[in-house]
Amino acid sequence: MDTTRVEWDASAVVQRPDAYYRLPCPAAVDASRGNSGLVFSVDTPAQLECVVRALGEAGASGGDAASQLAGQFLQRQGVFLVAFEEHGRVDSASTSAAWQNMGRPELALLNSMLPLRVLVGAGSDSLSRQWIEHPAYAAALGGSRDAIAWPEYAALRPEPPISEAASAGQRFVAELPLRTCRACANLATLRVAFLFDAQGGYMGWELWPPGPPPPASGAR
Repeated sequence: MDTTRVEWDASAVVQRPDAYYRLPCPAAVDASRGNSGLVFSVDTPAQLECVVRALGEAGASGGDAASQLAGQFLQRQGVFLVAFEEHGRVDSASTSAAWQNMGRPELALLNSMLPLRVLVGAGSDSLSRQWIEHPAYAAALGGSRDAIAWPEYAALRPEPPISEAASAGQRFVAELPLRTCRACANLATLRVAFLFDAQGGYMGWELWPPGPPPPASGAR
């Protein structure tokens, strides 16, 4: 992966990411994969090139420079940038692609590029599992050991700086519903703060007390 730093901004946002799914792409023909020439993902160079070229032809949302930035984001992350909010050194964003988690938008901390699925995984050894086992969360969940955090239904917001000093870093609070399955009722809300220094470097997390279950919105 190319690690050259890029400052992402709203010009890289793609308004209709679904338009690039099943995009005609003759170069993607691959009988061994059952591909007759359409874009189903960007896991092959041919499909990725077709989408990047189509982004350029569409002009993304703001001309050639924007389409280039949108294509560069796709090349690096494998998904589209679909929303962006500026907050300082580290920003919040949403990413999405039809080939990842059925196109459900995913929140990320941008210009530090930390997707919530990386910070809050569902594995038995993940941080979220450790957090859920905290006594306060165990009590809120009524002893259920089957609940997991669902990053695709999370909310993310900036909080006041870590300190009042001019060199203060940033803090973002993620709130994630805790459920035993995608279509199950919300049992509680996992609340955790992620901390960044003044240069945008990730400093770690703070576990906050559990919140009440968020309103039910149905599985998506």
